[in-house]
Amino acid sequence: MPIPPIPTIKDIYTCGYGESITTGYEVAKYWKNNVETILTNGAKNAFANDIAVAGNDVYVVGEENAAGGKLIAKYWKNGVATNLTDGTKSAYANGIKIVGTDVYIVTTERDNTTSTIKYWKNGVPTLVTVGGYYTFATGINVVDNKVYVAGKNENPNGKTTCIYWLNGNTSTLTLGVKDARATAIEIVDGVVYVAGEEEDAAGIPIAKYWKNGVATKLSNGTQIAYTTDICVANNDIYVTGYEGNNYFQVAKYWKNGIVTNVTDGTKDASANKIIVVGADVYVAGWEKNSSKNRVPTFWKNGIANTITDGSSNNFVQSMFITLP
Repeated sequence: MPIPPIPTIKDIYTCGYGESITTGYEVAKYWKNNVETILTNGAKNAFANDIAVAGNDVYVVGEENAAGGKLIAKYWKNGVATNLTDGTKSAYANGIKIVGTDVYIVTTERDNTTSTIKYWKNGVPTLVTVGGYYTFATGINVVDNKVYVAGKNENPNGKTTCIYWLNGNTSTLTLGVKDARATAIEIVDGVVYVAGEEEDAAGIPIAKYWKNGVATKLSNGTQIAYTTDICVANNDIYVTGYEGNNYFQVAKYWKNGIVTNVTDGTKDASANKIIVVGADVYVAGWEKNSSKNRVPTFWKNGIANTITDGSSNNFVQSMFITLP
């Protein structure tokens, strides 16, 4: 049999935020092959949470402070900002998915007691749900014209459940006895995979994933553990996250439930996004350096590639890889 070609990549995009050296505020930014593009002017705090690329167009979603300290959910297309909310309530844009020519973005908008979750298709909003203050959307996926939104939902007793919404209909994955949330969602061949965590009886967050509603534990409760992303490739299930204590978190990923430490635990770190291309595993996140600055980094098969020189604090929240 002929040997299949080895997949190659074209560009690696990462997004996040970092402290402005002139104003001290956080600025939203992204990097293409480690070359930085700053999206905001540093006059107020701004954050970039997710990134997607379609052709020559680069989309970044996040939020920026407005007057009165409220956050405006927005996206940047090739550096040009578009507001999704008006600043009367604090709002967050945490996920983007591009399908063909359609651009989907999920937002959460909060007042003092309630949260409103919407997804936006080409700038037109659709209401997903209105819930309690702690109801929150963390990610979005679109398959076969079905819109999946992952997050957490506050129940009447004040606990949050791990949940996803499909075209506005809810699928609750936990009982709501202890706090839980979903952090990412993937759909492959009609199977729904959700990453998240749920507190145990002692209140320790346990990293988990759910496959069609059936939970698999990834951590054992000896330390706090959080998930950040999920990817299914070559019939394998990958989940990124971090585990540790209140001082040091180890960046890691789990493949089919088996853990791989991305960092050694001597410095605080987080793994926030995972993409598999062929046999290559790319993980994006950050790790503190000796100056205690967070250095944005991506790891290819465990080998670290630092994105900045570490002279200032920067966070990487997400990654997107384009193919030739």
